[in-house]
Amino acid sequence: MNDSEHIARIGSYLDEAMSPNERTAFEAQMKGDSELAQEVKTLQALRDDSRSFYRKEALAQEIANQNDISITKKAFQ
Repeated sequence: MNDSEHIARIGSYLDEAMSPNERTAFEAQMKGDSELAQEVKTLQALRDDSRSFYRKEALAQEIANQNDISITKKAFQ
């Protein structure tokens, strides 16, 4: 298995895209392979951090847009 297939397999696990049998086998593999378990944990943390960052960015943009609308309304009052 090459690196991209390996990462895709971890991605399938994290996305819950594996069948129940594949998921059980993958979890058993992680129990016996601490390096794989650490890779899964690291990739999950990166995903969580990315999602958190983009949520914060979206919120900041929404606030900025609301402030722009508020400023524009005040200018025309």
